[in-house]
Amino acid sequence: MLLTGGQAANIFMVSGFVRSVPKELDEAATIDGAGTFRIFWQIIVPAIKPILGVIALFAFRTAWNEFVTAQVFTMSNPGLKTLSVAVANLRYSANAAAEWHIMTAGASIALIPILIVYLLANRQFITGLTAGAVKG
Repeated sequence: MLLTGGQAANIFMVSGFVRSVPKELDEAATIDGAGTFRIFWQIIVPAIKPILGVIALFAFRTAWNEFVTAQVFTMSNPGLKTLSVAVANLRYSANAAAEWHIMTAGASIALIPILIVYLLANRQFITGLTAGAVKG
């Protein structure tokens, strides 16, 4: 569900952000002789970079936290299990009551990549969420 439902939210966030980009930028670039492709890559994309960072962060989080797909694809080869699947499978092992410390450590390690990506995209994340939200 997240793989399909999350896309609509991304479209609404990007469209709200693109509406906030002034049309005068396009018009000035057209007067200067820029084509459609150049206007898009040199004016529009840099202007919407914050929301693209937010979308990338959300997409990474969704892919990293995907449990069901990883569980289904790794059933035949347990050596390919992702960290989240392996940690969840510890709960159903023979010594499940004794392995809570391992599960906690695995869950903490699984958070590290998301924290790193968030720290790298923090400025775009905050700017992207607040700039497209206000109508005016």
